[in-house]
Amino acid sequence: MLGVYAEFAENVMAMPVLLGSKTDNEKFAGALSTFSIEAMMQDGKALQAGTSPTSGRTSARFST
Repeated sequence: MLGVYAEFAENVMAMPVLLGSKTDNEKFAGALSTFSIEAMMQDGKALQAGTSPTSGRTSARFST
């Protein structure tokens, strides 16, 4: 899913992004891992533009 976010940001919105994973402290509660795309702003700060958590289960079970 992260690739879909990155492709849309770069090819449709003309916004270059960096792909990466969040640390254990930054990831969603209950998620095995969380990946994100981040865009760099003109002042050098990063703007989180999209996230994709993985639960290791189906999303229906994850939300209950």
